[in-house]
Amino acid sequence: SVTASGAPSVSMSPTSGPSNSPSSVPTSSPSFEPSSAPSLMPSSGPSSEPSLEPSDVPSVSSVPSNSPSTSLAPTTCPGLCFSLSQGSPSAVVPILAAKSAKDFYARASASYNGDVPAANDTCRMFLFEDQTNCDDVSLFVVLDSQDGNTDGSAIVRFSGNFSDPEVADDKTTGADNYIYNSGTNKTTISWQWSAGKTDGLAQSVNLAEGDSINVEFISVSSVEDWQFVSGPAEIGTNFIDLNFTLPLNITRVACS
Repeated sequence: SVTASGAPSVSMSPTSGPSNSPSSVPTSSPSFEPSSAPSLMPSSGPSSEPSLEPSDVPSVSSVPSNSPSTSLAPTTCPGLCFSLSQGSPSAVVPILAAKSAKDFYARASASYNGDVPAANDTCRMFLFEDQTNCDDVSLFVVLDSQDGNTDGSAIVRFSGNFSDPEVADDKTTGADNYIYNSGTNKTTISWQWSAGKTDGLAQSVNLAEGDSINVEFISVSSVEDWQFVSGPAEIGTNFIDLNFTLPLNITRVACS
């Protein structure tokens, strides 16, 4: 379980090329609708998306998914709401599924194979809630996709202890490093992945209302975009564009 502190500003610096080993905010929040979410079953009607405040920093785009829709069990869990901020807040809610974070990540062939689509040269993050265990929320980080043709690397710092996540994509191969500093209560993760592979993690972040996580990119190579995916609309359609040079704050807030 992770509780965060305020994040410093980000200094971007180049990184050396990756190895060939396989990879693998508090601000006043906007108005939230409870995420008593639909089941995410395919539907002929429009999907329901969370309300987002205008922002100069993240911008929201609706992007079609190339992945098939996922049939997920209906939920009886109470809705959870979060505020995503890089200067101005946006309302986000978790992706929902009746399975564990490990099963949703579906790691195989040293890569992420989950239902939220990965994208080439892109870091995608999202919150996930296991509907078989209410309030069990995890932060997912997915770097690149298996369709990519370049190696990549990233160094990212998280507030809290991320040294032993539920899924650590290729942590055991020695190519990636997870270093937790108990003095600062921050974890610095260095990821490296090969062409045609992904990297990333799924980390339990069961926050109380008002608690937050801070994320900052220290350096990145061969990753051009950073996006946050919000539920509970059809999986993989609601993307919020983020800025690598600014810290990101994710805060749990009361639903209204």
